[in-house]
Amino acid sequence: MRNTALKVVFIIVLTLSLGILSIAAQEGEITLVVYGEPGPDCEDPNNAWEFCLYSRSVTELWYEQHPNIRIEWVNAGWDAELYSALNEAIDEGNPPDITIGETFLPLMMRDGLLLPLDLDEEIHENIVPGTVAYVTDEEGILYGVPIFTGVFAWEINPDVFYTAGLLPETTDLTTWDAVLDASTTITDTGGSIYYGNTILGPTNLPAAALFRFAPYYYMTGADFCNMPACDEPTLNDPLGVAAYEFFRELVQSAPEEIVFNGEEGYVLSQLFNGTTAMQTAGSWHIAWAAGSGCVDCRYLPLPLPTENTEATNVVVGNAIYSILASTEHPEEAKMFLEFLASDEIQTRVLWTGVGGRLPATYSALQMVLDVSEGDSLDNLPAFWSIELSREPEDAITFASDYIPFVHQLMETDLRTLPFWSTDMNILWNELFLEVLQTDRPIEEILDDYQVRAEQIMHASDE
Repeated sequence: MRNTALKVVFIIVLTLSLGILSIAAQEGEITLVVYGEPGPDCEDPNNAWEFCLYSRSVTELWYEQHPNIRIEWVNAGWDAELYSALNEAIDEGNPPDITIGETFLPLMMRDGLLLPLDLDEEIHENIVPGTVAYVTDEEGILYGVPIFTGVFAWEINPDVFYTAGLLPETTDLTTWDAVLDASTTITDTGGSIYYGNTILGPTNLPAAALFRFAPYYYMTGADFCNMPACDEPTLNDPLGVAAYEFFRELVQSAPEEIVFNGEEGYVLSQLFNGTTAMQTAGSWHIAWAAGSGCVDCRYLPLPLPTENTEATNVVVGNAIYSILASTEHPEEAKMFLEFLASDEIQTRVLWTGVGGRLPATYSALQMVLDVSEGDSLDNLPAFWSIELSREPEDAITFASDYIPFVHQLMETDLRTLPFWSTDMNILWNELFLEVLQTDRPIEEILDDYQVRAEQIMHASDE
């Protein structure tokens, strides 16, 4: 009996051991396919691009914590190219486990293609809400987490102000009227040599001008469509007329040959060389301006319709990772997303200085504020001092440059662009062009484009 019992115990132990070994073997073979940025390009240790320092540090830290879960990075492009690649992979039955994305993610969420996330409450509450608005349903359930984000601020070239006889330190730029006054003064003084501001007109990127107009439109209380469904256009929202009137006045002190050039990079870079004095700028402008010779370009909060208006902004370059509902590894994929939202990762993204990529969590944004005050220098990522050869003290100045953007992220009502079709983006560009180039009553323009928008958005109903 005793031998029999021992045999039974042995068999049980052996079975359990084999089961554990089998599970371990399976875990060792787990690979998460991730459509992400910058993808496999940064896996090459010889790639000296600064952003790759951050990217490789993310992957290395993940493997330290999860050696049995491999990440297969795939560079599938961005925006329309990425969305097309995803749809093709889904149709072929070979979708990734996780994808990066932005404006198309709500469409995938609606179609049931994304996995809802039951995130740890502390992680969820630490994420700046506006950065996950695209992937939050009406019940507050998340379908993705941001890896990094961006936002807009008001950019000025002080040298143009000084040349025009204005002191940028004391010139009021807090309201629309104040900006119009300063812009007109600079343009009148400039004599066609320099101008008060830059407006980005329609470009070959359909959403570029809309991104820079949207914050001001939202400040009026208007919306482009009924949210969150966004299946009915509201282009003729009467509240938004004031924003179009502001831009129609502002364009009078902007160089026409620049506004309607069509190339985003060319248009916005004119501020750096002193052709224009002010413009709406993304957080990536800091490095861009410095690299273009505008070493004293400055950043302020966006001007408001009135002093009492609630500050509103728009997330831009807001990269979100979501899990495909078809994944065979939902728990491991969720672990990866929680990892991306952790302080370990969020506190690394800004410090390469590439692209003005900002963290998307309150704690990581607070670290930027702390560093600007000379605190938290011990928390800087290792690549700051090793590969980038920067001193901890350099981080104080570096962080200080981003303070206006950090405050915009943490303190304003953050919104997103409407998630509508490319045809709708093109239609809005036509609308914007007519506002800027004609003196036709804005209400008439908006009413006409509202009809056309309804035809586009309801075309699938027929």
